[in-house]
Amino acid sequence: MKIIDRYLTRELVTPFFLALFVFILILLTEVIIRSVEIFITNQVSIFLILQLLATSLPPILQITIPMSVLTGILIAFGRLSGDSEITALRANGISLLRMSVPVFLVAGMTWAACQYITLIGIPKTAEYRQNITYKILESNLNIGLKPHVFYDKFSNLVLYSEDLDSRTNDMEKIFIYRQQSPANTDYIFAERGLVRSFAEEKKILLSLQDGIIHELTDDTASFSFTHFKRKDIIIPLVQNENNEKEQNKVQKSDQEMYVSELLQEMEAYKREIYRREMVRFKEESKITRMKPSFKQSVVEQTPERPAKKAKHDRPLIKKMKLKIDEENNAIASLQRQIRKFEIVLHTKFAYPIACFVFSIIGIPLGIRYKSRGKSTGFSLSLVLILVYYIIIMTGEGMAREGETPAWIGIWAANIFLTLIGFYVFYKVAREKPFLFLQYLQWKTAEFSQQAIHWYKSRHRPKEQAVERSRKTFFFNHSFPRLLDFYIGREFLKKFLLLCGIIIVITIILEFITEIRDYIRYDAAFVDFITYILLRIPFFLVLSVHMAVLITTILTINIFSRNNELTAMKACGVSLYRAAMPIFILSFLISLGVLFFNERVVPKTNAMAEEISDYKIKKRSKPSLFTHNKNWYRGSNNSIYSFASFDQREGRNVLNGFLLYTLDEHFQPIQKVEAQQVHWNDAERSWYYHNGEVTHYKRDGTPSDRTIFSSLKADLTEKISDFRREIKDSDKMNYRELQSYVASLRDKGIDTTLYQTDLLAKLSMPFISFVIALFGIPFAITFQRSGTLVGIGFSIFIGMVYFVAYRMGISLGHGNQLPPFLAAWGPNLLFIVIGLYLILRART
Repeated sequence: MKIIDRYLTRELVTPFFLALFVFILILLTEVIIRSVEIFITNQVSIFLILQLLATSLPPILQITIPMSVLTGILIAFGRLSGDSEITALRANGISLLRMSVPVFLVAGMTWAACQYITLIGIPKTAEYRQNITYKILESNLNIGLKPHVFYDKFSNLVLYSEDLDSRTNDMEKIFIYRQQSPANTDYIFAERGLVRSFAEEKKILLSLQDGIIHELTDDTASFSFTHFKRKDIIIPLVQNENNEKEQNKVQKSDQEMYVSELLQEMEAYKREIYRREMVRFKEESKITRMKPSFKQSVVEQTPERPAKKAKHDRPLIKKMKLKIDEENNAIASLQRQIRKFEIVLHTKFAYPIACFVFSIIGIPLGIRYKSRGKSTGFSLSLVLILVYYIIIMTGEGMAREGETPAWIGIWAANIFLTLIGFYVFYKVAREKPFLFLQYLQWKTAEFSQQAIHWYKSRHRPKEQAVERSRKTFFFNHSFPRLLDFYIGREFLKKFLLLCGIIIVITIILEFITEIRDYIRYDAAFVDFITYILLRIPFFLVLSVHMAVLITTILTINIFSRNNELTAMKACGVSLYRAAMPIFILSFLISLGVLFFNERVVPKTNAMAEEISDYKIKKRSKPSLFTHNKNWYRGSNNSIYSFASFDQREGRNVLNGFLLYTLDEHFQPIQKVEAQQVHWNDAERSWYYHNGEVTHYKRDGTPSDRTIFSSLKADLTEKISDFRREIKDSDKMNYRELQSYVASLRDKGIDTTLYQTDLLAKLSMPFISFVIALFGIPFAITFQRSGTLVGIGFSIFIGMVYFVAYRMGISLGHGNQLPPFLAAWGPNLLFIVIGLYLILRART
């Protein structure tokens, strides 16, 4: 390898790894946050958490390696062209094609790595990740168990506790609903209990103390109860070994299959299609062998030409036609499954080839945009990546619908960008102009000049008035200065650019992560795109703080490289005075995030979840919205359940109602069963219909039993409590969540978790201001570092900050920190650190 090859390789490898680091950090942030929450709230081994993170890397590397190749090429060749090194190489007789040799060597190595990850790494880590997930569940089996929440993930069992210590797994005031068989049901009440796990036996042990068991059967007259001082309930995680293997097979998605497994599945579907085609052929042959008059009754009958066959033949005709239609539908469904496997098979080879495709188009574009800076190269790479995945998404949708072969739908993006890359490569290598682009740039510049001239002519008097009023209003002529407007403008330009980049990255990542559900559930393309667009506000709010940090560091970095900071200091302007516009703008951004998080994000999150559940995944909409499905912790120390809630106009009926009223020791003192519970809107009260009321003595024996056809209920919940959909914290604004916390507090329920989320709605928006304060001293330290170094370091610091913030929230959820300290503690800590670093920094 010649010196020039080593030099070009070094120039390419550095931005490649920096871009890879940036993309991995962005994609891993959400995984790290979830892992931290599991580690904090459930005391899972840190070794298991690190293994879980490691198994998340191969799917991320499959996406980020081609993206990093394109970004590295654009930045490297943009820098070489901007410093006239490309011109010097050409003057020495080195053609663009010869300069591309080390680039294609790097592209070949990255392709080999990406291909290995796609074909072998992802299937292997998928199996390993399932084992890690199971070990995490084994190490702490109270994952998902929360106080005041009905946990229904176990088979045929619902568990509820008033209090739960996540560290010791001790529970108090426990209720268990257990269905031992379709005809036998147990209702268990206990004062105390403990959750234990037996990893080797793959079982969970619920050890209960001081309680009673109500055993019911379908025969309402059959009732028995049992007192116990101690009762052990064993819950098997896996029914048997064969079931475990079957579950593992079902959980393995098509993206995580080996190529051989995909081919086997496709072959199995083809054999099933052949079998069903033969069945359909036999049925059609029966019709063909019939007499003409009979065939007319089956095939050719119309309203104008009714069938002439006898009536007793019509059931046979209808049965044969239904059988043929059934086989046709089954064949069409199997063919769709085969197309899905074909799509996955082609994507396993099409995605890694993108390393070569991006190399072909990236080299000439990097040279073309030589004077635009590294940020433009980074932005241009994201635009090309977005175009690439949009083409793939469109082709994949067409292939899934059978409108085009799978190989065309998946490889269209590679073919299209390769052809464009060869064209642009030829133009740049021959130094021929792009006439269309020149004309477009000329027209854009002309329009911009006209717009600026029109704006200045309209707003010059107002600007003069503002200048006159400024002399008498702002801080004795010292703020704002022309310098403040200049710094603020540069900050806002970069901030808005980064927000646009975040939106592009969000679209790409959401497309990649959700495309599996789109294919699996055969969703409509419009619903899929709508879901992705509705997710943008949520991720934008989460990423604004990182955009502020990156903008702060980049702004000071660029000012330093252009010697503008030196000029400011020479004029007596300190760095902190120069950073005043950044502090003010970051505070205004925090206020904007607060407003956006209150008005927009809850609505878009709710709409996105509704589209995901009911349109993409095609789940049936429940007829009832309660705290926990069919189970409800009511006031007056009661627990009740109902099969469904008919809230059609004029009805408002709870069906299959059962209510237990409990004493201070969490023992039942009354039971109400009713076929229906109706809301009387005129009296604003509930009425039981067709049921019975049973009262119990202190020892648990029934004292009396009353059968009724209609009885006024003593439920304190109103109809609005059942009509209102109870949403997660991120789907409620501050007032809604505050009202929800108050309603839970009135019912005597611990609201620590929701109080933490309530305070977090105020603390989270101000991360932008705090991180700007924290980022200024780091910007001073790294003021002459490269752009990508600044971006990478900013993302790392932002991720550390946000992980610390989520750790505080998790500690608050686990009652290990007071809600205020959990929500505001990280902000206060970083404010103190930022102020200390600012005071220590030399300006």
